[in-house]
Amino acid sequence: MKKIVIADDQIISRKGFELCCKQVNPLVITLPCHSMEKLYALLKNESDVTLLIMNIFIENTNTLHHIQTLKQICPGLSVLIAGFGKDVVFGVRAIREGADGYLNKKADDPVILDAIRKTLNKERYFSNEIVSSYTDMFNAINGLNNPFDKLSEREFSVMLYLINDMETNEIANVMSLQSTTISTYKSRIFEKLNLQRLNELKLMAELYGIETWFKNGFNA
Repeated sequence: MKKIVIADDQIISRKGFELCCKQVNPLVITLPCHSMEKLYALLKNESDVTLLIMNIFIENTNTLHHIQTLKQICPGLSVLIAGFGKDVVFGVRAIREGADGYLNKKADDPVILDAIRKTLNKERYFSNEIVSSYTDMFNAINGLNNPFDKLSEREFSVMLYLINDMETNEIANVMSLQSTTISTYKSRIFEKLNLQRLNELKLMAELYGIETWFKNGFNA
């Protein structure tokens, strides 16, 4: 049975998200908490949480800075950030910090339910406004219809493994290469694509349909 943690310092928001989660899947277990301290303690005790719905600010704390640490505590955790800020401002920052989705609390009910459904099922959710913003940015930076054309075949293979969350040593074993060689390829990939974060690479791959194609059976 899937578990969803709802971290928000506003009780109305917590209750609202609980109702939405139950509407998406009546069998899910919802675990509400109102502070970062409580959130850390909860995830350390509940290591099988599927989804964390977290307000972008909790008790004046910017929660984006905590995403990577929370994911380390709870491997496999999907994080959906929620807030009232503009998508192109806060959504883009959420992507860079490792969020699996950004949901504007002003969104209509169907949009909220779709965001919860996708992230609960290990998909990513970002509004059309965010995707459009990133598409324009990628095109402006790369100046190519397909920025992945910049990569060599080896670099492209490494990129495919990276977007599917494989570690450097795992990729090295699969490709029968040294870990240092894989690290070099990783550096070249990010340099050629003008990216800084893995989450940005994942989004770029999604925009060009690469991640879905890989998950459907690619082997380097």
